[in-house]
Amino acid sequence: MTYTFHLQNAVFFHPNEAFPNGQGRRMTAKDVEYSFYRIIDEKTASPGAWIFNDRVDDHQPFLALDDTTFQLKLKRPFNPMLGILSMQYCSIVPHEVVEKWGKDFRAHPCGTGPFVLQDWEESVAVTYRKNTNYWEKDSLGNTLPYIDGIKVTQVDSKSTEFLMFMQGKLDFMNGIDASFKDQVMNKDGSLKAEYQEKVELKKKSLSQCRISRFPFK
Repeated sequence: MTYTFHLQNAVFFHPNEAFPNGQGRRMTAKDVEYSFYRIIDEKTASPGAWIFNDRVDDHQPFLALDDTTFQLKLKRPFNPMLGILSMQYCSIVPHEVVEKWGKDFRAHPCGTGPFVLQDWEESVAVTYRKNTNYWEKDSLGNTLPYIDGIKVTQVDSKSTEFLMFMQGKLDFMNGIDASFKDQVMNKDGSLKAEYQEKVELKKKSLSQCRISRFPFK
C-alpha cells in the first residue's frame, strides 16, 4: 500500500515570471507532494479529484521524504494506481507559478517537459519551442528533443483539416472523416496505391487511425 519513488535530480521547470529572474528552478519531491494535494483540494475543484477518492491514505497520503524521494500511501491495495499517476491530472506544477497567476494559470502553464509553450491562440493554434534545459538524453547521449519546436493547428472542419494535410500544411492528423476514407483507403483498410509513397497510416482501433506525411520530418 506504499509506493516510494526516486526522482531524477536534474529536472527543471520551464522559465516563468513567477521565478527569480524568470528562470526555472529544479523540481523536487515537494513539488510532487504539492501537486497531488492540490488535486484533492476542494478549492481547486479539479476534474481529476476522483482519481484519489477513497483510495489514498486519510492521514498523510503524499509525502516528500527528501528532495528526490516521494512516497504515496493507499488505504488498500489498488493495482491501477501506477497507471493513474501517468494521467495528465498528475502533472507536476510549481506552487510559485500557480500562486502568481491564480485563475489565469491555464494561460501561463509551467511544467518540465521537452517543449515550452511559446504562443497560444485559442481555437487557432498552439506553438511550442524546444526546452533547452530538458534533462533526458537518447541512448547515444544526445540531448532531447531533436526538433526545435512544434505547432499544433486547431481546425474545426474535418474537410479543411484533410485539405491542409494533402497540401502539406499539416504533418499528421488524427482520424479520417468518413467522407474521405474511401478516397485514401481500400475496403480492407489499407492505403490506396497512389498514397503509399506519400503518407503513413497508423491504426489504433477499428474507429481510430492517424495518417502522417511520409517520411515524417
